[in-house]
Amino acid sequence: TLPAQLDPVALARLSAIRTRAIRESEAWVRSHIWALENAAINTLGQIYLDAYRSMYAALTDAFLRYGAGETWAATDARFRERTEYLLAQIRADVERLTDEAVAQAFDAAIRGYQAGYYGRAWVLETGLRTGALIDLPLLPVEAIRAAMLAPYLGGTFLDRFAQARDEFVMRIRRSIVESQIRGESIYQAQKRLAAELGIDISRVGRIARDANKALFARTEMIARTEILRASNLGALSIYEANRDVLEGWEWVVTLDERTCPRCGPLDGQQFAFDAPQSPPPLHPRCRCTVTPVLINSALEQKIVGPRQTYTEWAEERGITIINDGGVLRFRGAPPPKSPSDAAKQAAGLYAQ
Repeated sequence: TLPAQLDPVALARLSAIRTRAIRESEAWVRSHIWALENAAINTLGQIYLDAYRSMYAALTDAFLRYGAGETWAATDARFRERTEYLLAQIRADVERLTDEAVAQAFDAAIRGYQAGYYGRAWVLETGLRTGALIDLPLLPVEAIRAAMLAPYLGGTFLDRFAQARDEFVMRIRRSIVESQIRGESIYQAQKRLAAELGIDISRVGRIARDANKALFARTEMIARTEILRASNLGALSIYEANRDVLEGWEWVVTLDERTCPRCGPLDGQQFAFDAPQSPPPLHPRCRCTVTPVLINSALEQKIVGPRQTYTEWAEERGITIINDGGVLRFRGAPPPKSPSDAAKQAAGLYAQ
């Protein structure tokens, strides 16, 4: 708590130092978590490239096995046999791919939870500036796993990957049959397979990140969202362990032109620990985080001044927030891209 015996000038100075310390250390933790996300996605990308090579080999083998040359046609007498052989191979590859992607993303989410937990513990110790250690309970991995596997937004971590896998198998079956009906060449069939996976075969070893409906794009979205969710759950866990100095948490959005109309108005809103409001993410690819609300936050805001919210930031730049599915309206020219380090760390993240 703020020492009552301090004169107003000293009190204001201490509050300003403490508030600035919390904001600056929180910004560092956010950038660290975004870097963790990017590292996880790069690893996922390599998994997908390896899977494509295996599926490519299965596709080539299917052509050679049945002696159809370069034609992939439904008029072939062994059309169904060839199709089922190929789909069985691809299904097996997709199962292996999904298992690897789930294991890698789950491991990254656990590290995200730990980063949120220990990172926010550091934020509290840095911001409180009392010299006293905060309460830092041991964080068992099993507790993290239980939190990560709890359902939210209509499904669990594993459900989302399973849905993406099943949708891909359905799409690839449709794609293969269409290739055969059109009598396409093996190269055209390979391109269809690559497009559904999210691989750019025109540039070897590149993930086509702009293929938003491809399997890799779906997996990337799930992984980023789950890592962010894990880090926020970790933050809330350490906050609740220190209720003696905290009274709740605050919703914090990213101040840039990609923040969505659903999240923007929530920026700066504060919630008690027992409030029904769930922490972010609010939607896929959400970039919102949570910060601690000190017991003396109202007094400190009166002394230091409130943090600029997204609504205020947007108004300064001529951005009107409209809840019409994610569209931002600009008065005049749109603002330039944010040059901040945090924005650069978030490259590749796109709010819904």
